[in-house]
Amino acid sequence: MIQVLLGILVLSFLVLLHELGHFIAAKLVKIPVLKFSIGFGKPIISKKIGETEYQIAPILFGGFVQMEGDEPGKTTADGFNSRPIWQRAFVAVSGPLVNLVTAFIFLVIMYLHGVPNATYLDHTNIGFITPHSAADGYLQAGDSVISINGEVVSNWQDLDLALKDLSSSHAILFVRNGKKDSVTFKISIPDPNKIDEFDHGLLPLLPAVIGSIGPDSPAKNAGLVEGDTIISISGLPIVSWYDISPSIEKLCTPESNSVTMIIKNGTEKSVVVSPKFTPLETPKKKWGKKESENDSLPKGRYIAGIGPRTEQYIRKLPFSDSIEKSVDTWKKYFFMIFDVFGKLFSGEVQVGHLSGPISIIMISGTAAQAGIAALLNFMALISVNLGVLNLMPLVITDGGILALLLVEFIIRKPVPEKVHQVLASTFTALFLLLFIFISFYDVIRIPMFMTP
Repeated sequence: MIQVLLGILVLSFLVLLHELGHFIAAKLVKIPVLKFSIGFGKPIISKKIGETEYQIAPILFGGFVQMEGDEPGKTTADGFNSRPIWQRAFVAVSGPLVNLVTAFIFLVIMYLHGVPNATYLDHTNIGFITPHSAADGYLQAGDSVISINGEVVSNWQDLDLALKDLSSSHAILFVRNGKKDSVTFKISIPDPNKIDEFDHGLLPLLPAVIGSIGPDSPAKNAGLVEGDTIISISGLPIVSWYDISPSIEKLCTPESNSVTMIIKNGTEKSVVVSPKFTPLETPKKKWGKKESENDSLPKGRYIAGIGPRTEQYIRKLPFSDSIEKSVDTWKKYFFMIFDVFGKLFSGEVQVGHLSGPISIIMISGTAAQAGIAALLNFMALISVNLGVLNLMPLVITDGGILALLLVEFIIRKPVPEKVHQVLASTFTALFLLLFIFISFYDVIRIPMFMTP
């Protein structure tokens, strides 16, 4: 519930900024603003100052601005529709522009405030590749990625973002054993209701240093201590932390669950550890499905009871670097939208992969709980989306108003009211169908956001 409430507040704030842009622009060109509302519904608080009634309503999902004479076909002496084209265009474009500008401001504040970074994410060294994943067979543990699709990647965040842009294939330039090489592999896009499984298979080089040990765990009983570095397990070399669990699973059986770890903490020594088999919850058998031989086998993992050491620091950038980094991030977010639209038309991306209001609210709530840096970053991303989408010429958006104003400028007279109504009704119907379709997949994905 807290996650949902925080998400609604975050999204409402961003929509309110959009409406504030329209409000300020209308005031600047002296178009009478009848109402400026925070929220929707019957006002809780209302006060009229000059010509404008300012109100707060109970449904805090953004707000709205009501200008005099802003309805299609309605003209008043001093209202919106009677104003010069440039004034109406200025008011229409101001909402999206505020979203785009505030997105940049959010990013600058984020980089100045500082972004939490784990030291092992400051490079692009590969520590492990998930078996049968997209990258399996193309890259190896120990490889260091230089660029993806011609764009230089300097840390793991850049790498992860580049590989999750919904492209179907990626050209990777990397270094292996001191020599440069390149490879191209495809990433299949998952079913919309399994979008959380979208994974390139690469994991960073997290050192195999023990950071925590469970009480009364096999590792504790064997004498392992925090700070021990695991070099090998029963002869299998350990390159990164992600090698430990697969190695233990490979070596342990019901008949013999002991492994020999070579560890280093100043000096090397050998330690025998007996990981404990921990059963996993057995999924319920589907009605009518015949049980296979594998279904009767016990499902579980062998657990040693250790956790990795992840050193973190807050990376604060000076003002000039914050501006430069914010420009780069803002540009990525801006063009990412057009990339997705292009792939929608080409069929590489399905509509069901898009996030609707429910997913955005849930992710916003998660970001709000994750800290100021995560929240500012997500607010910047959504603000850019709001700005660009509202500039699309869809009649019911600000971009649609701008398109109609362009037509009016060309033909030297307003677009006929009937034409405007037909276009508005058509695009509203299409938008509602798209909204319902995306929301359907949003509902399916709700369990992804639920934390135990």
